[in-house]
Amino acid sequence: MEIRTAAAWGQGERGAAGYQDSGRSQLSYQQGELLGGLDSDAPGSPAGGASTEIPQPAWEKALDEFSVAHRDCRVRLEWMAGNKRRTQVDGAPLTGISADRAGARDKIYISLGDKPDQEFTHTINAPRRVLIDASGGGTVEIESADGDRIWLHCRQHRRAA
Repeated sequence: MEIRTAAAWGQGERGAAGYQDSGRSQLSYQQGELLGGLDSDAPGSPAGGASTEIPQPAWEKALDEFSVAHRDCRVRLEWMAGNKRRTQVDGAPLTGISADRAGARDKIYISLGDKPDQEFTHTINAPRRVLIDASGGGTVEIESADGDRIWLHCRQHRRAA
């Protein structure tokens, strides 16, 4: 198992030097390969855009690619358990999304914040479904085995002055 430091989140195999921010993700999954632009519709997508369900073997790569494309975007993190939908975080920058594949103990981590006293990591235990919508700002929807749903909506990229 690879251990990543906070600075390594979302950099993928290319690293920061190989990253060019286009402002949107370029993901799709076809015949076992992650490819460019998303184009399928998923009913119930909160963003109302085109979503692609990512097969479990590709979660790590897809979430890493999303993290690279959307690093530092300001996000709204929503959570729904049962019939109650709540905003958990609003306006924090995305640090990264990571999948830890350990069979029945799979987890997905969403890390937000850019200052040590403002860092936040939301852990999704036993995820069973991941959808990515790269239209607009970008949205990740994750459903856990117990039926809870989490949405991460990227609203805008923070630009360096």
